Amino acid sequence: MAYETRRIARSTAETLDLEREPQLAVGEVEMSRGNWFNSETKRNDPAYRFAIKLLNPGNTRVQYEFDRLEIQFPGTVPLTQPPDNRGGVIHPKMGGHYFCLASEGEAAVVPGTEGNIGFWINYWTTSERTYHLEVRLRVTVTNTNGDRMNLQWTYLDNTPVYS
Repeated sequence: MAYETRRIARSTAETLDLEREPQLAVGEVEMSRGNWFNSETKRNDPAYRFAIKLLNPGNTRVQYEFDRLEIQFPGTVPLTQPPDNRGGVIHPKMGGHYFCLASEGEAAVVPGTEGNIGFWINYWTTSERTYHLEVRLRVTVTNTNGDRMNLQWTYLDNTPVYS
């Protein structure tokens, strides 16, 4: 009887540990065309906005910070200025968007245009431990609808990698 009680207690403790562990996943990648205010030239310049939707399927609040972001997409030039924000908070069973800009390049972004997006995120629930997510995506524009691009994406290089 004592052995069975210890086994159940251990199993319960392991389950609780998993429930407390932060979880983060990529839900969607979106792309649209618009303008951004260039603080150097003091004018609005054409740009593409990428939105990465992150999901928290877990039962604990997750804080995150983008450590690195790389956009290699024909027709765009990644901006050199730092983003307005680098992270945020996602509550349990919810999602949130992370936005980044790329200025418009020489080539037009049309259906069939392919590019790569890579990012490295640090995330945590408490300061005791930081988790890491590495993602590399191949993104293809399937069609355009006004200023919005419909995208199809797939993971590259055996990502996502959680550590």
